[in-house]
Amino acid sequence: MKVNWASSPGNTPKQDTSKHYHIFVGDLSPEIETQQLREAFAPFGEISF
Repeated sequence: MKVNWASSPGNTPKQDTSKHYHIFVGDLSPEIETQQLREAFAPFGEISF
């Protein structure tokens, strides 16, 4: 796994994302729908798209 921290433009303070986790899920079958992803990842906590 490689983690890259995003930087804020200018002097804008960065939002605290220390408790956020980002997972990229790609190369999925065209038949996969958003609801199926929500159901698959729901046991792990709050999900945003």
